[in-house]
Amino acid sequence: MVNMLRRGVVNISILVFLIAFLLLMQRFTDEGISLHQGIIAQRQNYMQQQHWLLEQSMGGRHSVCKNIPTTYAANTYVVVFRSSHPEAKLKQFLICRRHRLFQRLPTKGINEGGFPLFVHLESLPFFRSQLEDAASLYENKLYWFSGSDNQWELNGNIYALVVAEGNLTLRGKGKISGAVITGGKLQRSEGIQITYHAGTIAGAEQGYRLWRLAEKSWHDFEANKL
Repeated sequence: MVNMLRRGVVNISILVFLIAFLLLMQRFTDEGISLHQGIIAQRQNYMQQQHWLLEQSMGGRHSVCKNIPTTYAANTYVVVFRSSHPEAKLKQFLICRRHRLFQRLPTKGINEGGFPLFVHLESLPFFRSQLEDAASLYENKLYWFSGSDNQWELNGNIYALVVAEGNLTLRGKGKISGAVITGGKLQRSEGIQITYHAGTIAGAEQGYRLWRLAEKSWHDFEANKL
């Protein structure tokens, strides 16, 4: 009888231990599942925000640089796209780079053969359409000749920056106040005067600056934190 009671107590003790162990395991399992579900939810939210930011940055990449003032001093500008949820603190970045038609300005009136010294040849393709626009040229007091052998007859006095990619022959009678830049030879009749005018040159140069998206510039980290 005593042995049976002892075996009963032992069995009950084992059963209680097993029940306690199972309850403890269930608790850890529930906590693990909750933790895993929380991690999945955070990950989904992170991916949704990153996708939203990517749509914003990629959707505006062709126009965002156009809104930067051409008078902005630096040569690069970082555009920041922020998450719609401030607590997420997610950001993506695009870099805009400034392009200038002129890499330097002349300091004298006649600059024969100086075209590659004053014109930024790498940026020239970005301005071709603007250089073919007569209204833009007139507004900015720039006279641009893209041919290899150019001729121009001047009648009267003008304030202008005259640029020829090749040779330039000036005929007629008048005065150019500004500067003349050629890639080849410059010839002019006796009735043509050329005088240096810094203000005209500076005004013409300012009309030919633009911002473009730098290639492979998208990133989702801040460079100054690397």
